[in-house]
Order: sequence, then structure tokens, then C-alpha cells
Amino acid sequence: MINVVLATDNNYLQHTCVTLVSLFSNTNPSDLTINLLYNDLNEIELETIRKCVNQNNSNIVFYLIDTSRLKGFLISNHISLGAYFRLLVGDVLPIELEKVIYLDSDLVILDDIKKLYNSFDFEETLGAVPQPMSKEHKRFIAINPNSTYFNSGVLLINLKKWRELNIFNKALNLIESREAGFPYWDQDILNILFENKYQTINLRWNMIYSYCTLYKRHFKRVKFGIIHYTGSKKPWDAKSYHPYKRLYWKYFKETPLSKGKHRKIKAAQIAYEAGKFLQIKLKLDMLKLAMSGNLDKEFDFKKFTNKNIDL
Repeated sequence: MINVVLATDNNYLQHTCVTLVSLFSNTNPSDLTINLLYNDLNEIELETIRKCVNQNNSNIVFYLIDTSRLKGFLISNHISLGAYFRLLVGDVLPIELEKVIYLDSDLVILDDIKKLYNSFDFEETLGAVPQPMSKEHKRFIAINPNSTYFNSGVLLINLKKWRELNIFNKALNLIESREAGFPYWDQDILNILFENKYQTINLRWNMIYSYCTLYKRHFKRVKFGIIHYTGSKKPWDAKSYHPYKRLYWKYFKETPLSKGKHRKIKAAQIAYEAGKFLQIKLKLDMLKLAMSGNLDKEFDFKKFTNKNIDL
């Protein structure tokens, strides 16, 4: 049995359902237990998620998060306190749970998650997918500019070691001791705590926005395992130009929330896609990304993309 952890609130109810449906569509649901960390969901919303899981013959356990423990943690227009729930996995989940996969709720799974689970050596505390990040940003958060930065949206966690390291309290100490804050929220915190102390996972298991656009040429022969809709350009926005937003809507149709509003949303999206400015906007965004200064020009894509697509 593989334990999968997700975090959500009422702003991400729909997107959590999409992530779950994509997971169940590519992995035997009976092999999974879903552990949902949540706050600000009413009973109707909880029942919607429960229905999404039950109709796929899987199991779910709910954990209500006390957000008062996250006082002082930075949030933004598309990042809520829910982003920090992953830091609490060692405190919230039962002590008998020792191995989990954590997934953000703004992604779709395209391959059997068991392959990802089996790729990780659980003798390590953490497994994550590397992400290009500028040396300037690494210096800003006080880590070695030559270290390998990672994205926190897909994590493999040895909970026993995570608890021994007291990760949440260490994160809290970082928040309290740093007035400048962390531009990339929980992700920066985890990169500090696990600097050069995590197992790198094949990039195909966390295809962030830049991998799907600016760096797409590096993935021509790579089978995507997970597409992660990072940043503010989410596929559910009518004017989104993410190149793989259609996959989000593919799985949305299979959720309990699709009745009644899918046709209207889809019509608006198709109309926008037909507009002549779509590709221009995408190219402009790629140019903006390339000039942002947040890229690691020395990032070794081949090193982190194994030729064996099953890894």
C-alpha cells in the first residue's frame, strides 16, 4: 500500500479532485491510501472529495490542520497557508506511517505512481526533483550557489527520519529568524534544511512550467510522469496559455464537480485558444522567463533525466 499525501483548502477543492482522478487513472486505486491535509472545507466539500475517492475504489483519511501553528508564514495571491502543510507531515500523520509521497494539488499524474515510489531509496530522508535556480537566489537564501535546488511539489519522504530531524520546528525557527522572508515559501525552507542532503528524482516526475516551455527541447524523448502547473499561469484560468492545460480539463471531466459548469468553462477556453494572440503570449512569456535572472545556466538536464523512462 502506497500512502499519498495532498494538502488543500476551499480554493483548491476542484484542483485537488483533478489531481486525484489523474492519479487513479494511472495507478491501481486499491493500492493507494490518500492522506488529505486540509483546512477551511465544509462538510459538503469534504463529501465531494470523499466521493471522488470512493467512486474509484480507493481510501482516504482526512487531517484537519490547525493553521495557528503557521502564524507568521508568508503567503501571496496564489500561495495560501496550505502550501506549508507539507512541513507538518511528521507531526500530523500517524506514527506508524513511515513512507509517503507528497503531491501538490495543482498537478496531473500521467504514469503509474508506483514507479516513482520504487525509484526512491527510503534510507534517505527526502527525494525530490531538481529545478534550475539562479545562484543569486541561492545566495539570497544563504545556501551554496553551486548546490542543486529542488521543487517541493513532488516529494518522497521517510517520515521516521523526518520526525527525528524535527523538520517543522526547524522550519519555524527559520521563519522567526529571517526578516527578509523566503520568495519561494516552503520550497526555499526545505532547500535550506536539505541542502545537498536529498536524493534527486528523475525530472519527468515533476514537469514544472519551464520544463514544458523554455526547456522543452531537453525532454523530446522523455515520457512525462507528472505535469506540475507551477506559477500563476494555472490551466483553470480562462486565459491560460499553458501548453498542457488540456490535460487538466481531460481529468476534470471525470470529477464530481464537472456537471453543469464544464461545458461553459470549456467553451470559454476553446474560444480563447482560437485567438491569434495565444502563441504570441506564450512566446513572450518564455522570453520573460529566460530574462528573469532566476535560471541556472549550468543546470545539467541529462544528469537528472535518465534514459530509462520507467524510472
